[in-house]
Amino acid sequence: MPANGPPVIGGGAVWVTDYHRGVLYALDPGSGATRAQIDVGELPHFASPSLAGDHAYLGTMNGVSAITGI
Repeated sequence: MPANGPPVIGGGAVWVTDYHRGVLYALDPGSGATRAQIDVGELPHFASPSLAGDHAYLGTMNGVSAITGI
């Protein structure tokens, strides 16, 4: 898993982006295993998700992606 964005911890996972491929990963905090992989589109360098309630928000090159159920 080629993550290169800054990590954020919340919702029982570590959230990190791969801004080269436009992917948001949810990782298991204990093992680092991938729990979820979400294609979000083109990302700026160092894109970092914001967490609120059961949502993750991620600024993309085309707007904001909102992921529910985190």
